[in-house]
Amino acid sequence: MKKWFYLIIIIFFITDIFSKSVDPNHILLFPNVNGESGFIYNPSAYYLKEGSFSLGLHPFIFVANIGVIDLLELGINLDFGVSSDFFEILKKGSINLKCGILKEEDQFISMAIGIERLPLNLIENVRQNEFFRSYLTISRKILDMNFNLGIKKNLLNENPDLSKMEYMFDISKILNETVLAIIEYDGEKYNIGFKISLNYNINVELFIKNINNIDKINAISALLKDYLIFGITYIQ
Repeated sequence: MKKWFYLIIIIFFITDIFSKSVDPNHILLFPNVNGESGFIYNPSAYYLKEGSFSLGLHPFIFVANIGVIDLLELGINLDFGVSSDFFEILKKGSINLKCGILKEEDQFISMAIGIERLPLNLIENVRQNEFFRSYLTISRKILDMNFNLGIKKNLLNENPDLSKMEYMFDISKILNETVLAIIEYDGEKYNIGFKISLNYNINVELFIKNINNIDKINAISALLKDYLIFGITYIQ
């Protein structure tokens, strides 16, 4: 197991050597694993400007976002691991929607609300999509760090009680002006990882999810399959 952690560290430093300095605020606009701009699984309160777009690829999951108008980000999420038939993939696809409310440049904090993974095939898939949630999130940058707090509500939960929500938080820090190191709680599990900027447009990403259970791993295959996530994201 230690060999894999050494390999992760080596990959991190080699990638960082060839990366270029980028505005730390810019890194938070790249898509997360769930699709919307943000951290690992959690969304941030930041969103794409009108006319900007971003792409993301994490194992078998492809996402594309666009700034429709200022304050509004719209995206699509496709899981190519569910089938080899594109129409079946499309049927299982989903939409992300994020709307900005506050900007920290004007109101001290940034705030956004949104919906993640609204099924495209709403009639057939809405009851099967465990990720379909609404959320409210608040972000604030302080020097080279970012603090993020938010709540999520599973919209498929039979109990409509608004008190039955999941809480999320992120603490992230810029390293070497090119790397965003993240510690995250997504409402169910703790995750850690890096978003490494190769240039203004491209990030490579390395995440370890569910680290609170990582001591239970008894095989390398389990680490690769259930815990380790590699990704590449693009923004224009």
